[in-house]
Formats: sequence, structure tokens, C-alpha cells
Amino acid sequence: VKDYVDIVEIGTPIIFNEGLPAVKHVADNISNVKVLADMKIMDAADYEVSQAIKFGADVITILGVAEDASIKAAIEEAHKNNKQLLVDMIAVQDL
Repeated sequence: VKDYVDIVEIGTPIIFNEGLPAVKHVADNISNVKVLADMKIMDAADYEVSQAIKFGADVITILGVAEDASIKAAIEEAHKNNKQLLVDMIAVQDL
């Protein structure tokens, strides 16, 4: 799929139903693409990011309505591991 796909998203429902091993399964079986774990993190951000990375995620989502400290902790954990954080703007009222 490398010629057609850059990122494979493991959606929130799959993560809730199957857990982070679903992320690992995709990461282990599809090469040359980034794996996005749509975790929609709100708190315990650094821990949750570290776990997603442990299971093979390259990009992890956090909600934009999360506390600034949570977003900062998530960014630091992602960058410490050369991974990316994507801020999901769902439910954000004002920019």
C-alpha cells in the first residue's frame, strides 16, 4: 500500500473494542506507512501516549478540549519518542 497510503488510522471504536493490540497488529503487518491511534486522550496523557507508542503508533490523538497540561505532557512524550501528536478539535467551541 506504500504507493497509495501514507497513514493508516486505527479508529477509536476499534481501540475500545480490541485494545492497543489492534494498533500493534497493523504496525506489524503494514510497512512503510504511519500508524495513527485515534485515542482521543483527555487525561493521563503522557502514560496513554507512551502506551500507544509501545504498541506501534506513530501518531496519537488528544482532544483539543483537554487541559493544557495534558496536551503539553502528550506532546513531550510523543516528541521524546520521535512520534507525532494530532490534536482532535472535536467539541472545541472557540479558537
